[in-house]
Amino acid sequence: MTRAWRVSVVVCIGWLAGCGAVSRMVEEDAGTGVDGGALDAAPDTDATATDSGVDAGIVEPCSTPGTSEMVACGMCGQADRFCTSARIWEYGTCVERAGSVCMPGTTDSVACGMCGTQTARCTTECQWAPSGGCSGEMGVCLPGATDRTTDGCAAGSSRARTCAPTCAWAGFSACAARPTDFDGDGTPYEMDCDDTNAAVRAGSTEPCGMFVCGAVPLPTSGTRTCVGPGWSACERPATCLDGTMCVAMRGSEFETRLCATDRCAAPVLQQRTCDFGASLWSAWGPSCPAPEPATSCPVVEGTCGACGEGLRYEICNGSCARVWTECIGIGCVPGTTRRDATGCPAGEYRVRTCDATCRLGAAGACIAGRPELDVMLLVDVTGSHTTIVTANAMVLAAELVGPLLADMNVNVGVATFADFPFGAYGTDGDLPFNGVLAPTADLTLVEASLRTLPGMSGGDLPEAAVEALNVLAGGSAHPSSRPFACASGREGGGCWRPLADRAIVVITDVAQHNAPHPALPAGTLVSPYGSDIPLPAAPTWSGARTLLRGGGFGLFAIVPTDSVGGADGAQPQFEFLATDLGEDPTQVVVTYPMGTTDLTAAARTMAMRLAAYYGP
Repeated sequence: MTRAWRVSVVVCIGWLAGCGAVSRMVEEDAGTGVDGGALDAAPDTDATATDSGVDAGIVEPCSTPGTSEMVACGMCGQADRFCTSARIWEYGTCVERAGSVCMPGTTDSVACGMCGTQTARCTTECQWAPSGGCSGEMGVCLPGATDRTTDGCAAGSSRARTCAPTCAWAGFSACAARPTDFDGDGTPYEMDCDDTNAAVRAGSTEPCGMFVCGAVPLPTSGTRTCVGPGWSACERPATCLDGTMCVAMRGSEFETRLCATDRCAAPVLQQRTCDFGASLWSAWGPSCPAPEPATSCPVVEGTCGACGEGLRYEICNGSCARVWTECIGIGCVPGTTRRDATGCPAGEYRVRTCDATCRLGAAGACIAGRPELDVMLLVDVTGSHTTIVTANAMVLAAELVGPLLADMNVNVGVATFADFPFGAYGTDGDLPFNGVLAPTADLTLVEASLRTLPGMSGGDLPEAAVEALNVLAGGSAHPSSRPFACASGREGGGCWRPLADRAIVVITDVAQHNAPHPALPAGTLVSPYGSDIPLPAAPTWSGARTLLRGGGFGLFAIVPTDSVGGADGAQPQFEFLATDLGEDPTQVVVTYPMGTTDLTAAARTMAMRLAAYYGP
């Protein structure tokens, strides 16, 4: 189903937080933004901004009559000023930069999360940048989020509801045979360039191509626009040369761009070179193909879920590949339980059990008590990263695990991932997932597990965290993985306690296979696994995301800052994945400086972030 279990519970973490009542469990989709609300463009009334003398009434002397120059003013704007014969600066009209919303250095309180507020500071680009945590959230869903279910509908149909600006769910719509909008971004399939990514809709843009700007050939990305259902041609940046003349510093400069496409035409990369003698660009080649009719990509409907209770659709994405959407109306795993505080007094909750039809049964009587929390440390054990983690075993135990276990309701486990031991991905002995220690309250066992992690190799940069997340969230493990052998009474691939809330903390230093990355075009996965991985196929982020949402998981990450950039950076990828789950990446992704081997500050911060996320 397209719903995500966002769970807010109370955690008593030693010196970090007090104890309180259990709060409500709610189901929600990722929505359309991290903070769920637009930033307020109005600065504080007591904020003061300087605009280089453009304000009326200010008289400034100048030394050389007839001098003119441009100066900064207003919200990232410019104005011309002229030195008069009286040696006084005379200012023209301030032309502010389009899209500017605030004066640099000012602060304001802005909307965030489920109708909460947080502090924002105006950047030097005159845009609001939220800082600090979101507080005072009073709603149950993110405005604009959608929730779709097959409950109460005939076979092959579903119904949806939308989260209102008040952060409350509106009523469900009537049952419909098939949605016209598969990713909930408000743009129908016939006009959406990639209906698997809510961030891509008609009018949105993405980087493309490589263009030469100025006399010194520096590669600069262009932009293409979703015109629905395909993409426009890749356009050179407005700051570049006009595109006719060129300067061949070494006689070999070239540019690339993408042709315009419809939904079913593969994007063609064109290239042209600079004529060293004439200083003119050659013609673009090869020629762009003629568009194909949209009818060549029909939508295919299929069932999904453990009981076949859900629906999914095979569509064409923006890269012209046929892909399955996530499961709509997916149920639960028979025999598993969920906690729900609806209708109970503060500090109490009900238990619901999943029946044989993959639907939650009726809630039982209200039970007093605080909820449990299981935290799984999911560690990348490839290359030198293993040494960094094992060397920090005592640090992680003291700064992260110890404060968590100070609450008697919290357990912590350890699992690892590397890569599949096939082809160019990994080597013999590598495990894409390895269950090391089921969640426990024994600090000594956790520290020993971290100190003795088995190091592995890996053959390329990206690793297999998506396989590990899929297993921990209850998905089937690939035969090359080594899943947990859970004791009686424990659930899922992480040996979770039945009524515990579940958090996964990924510790890695690189991006992951089969998951999206903001440095790549929308819908593109990092180094997708090929046919050299024996069946069953490795899971993709879409499938793992469905399980994480449906199982009530919080995804956290400890990663180095992305000082290099590109599609190998762990920080931007995990921030993107957190956003895709409806989480605030500033609250669940903790970074440390690239090249640092001391994780003390990161571990301490992660303990506080977990306390804030699962706190009152």
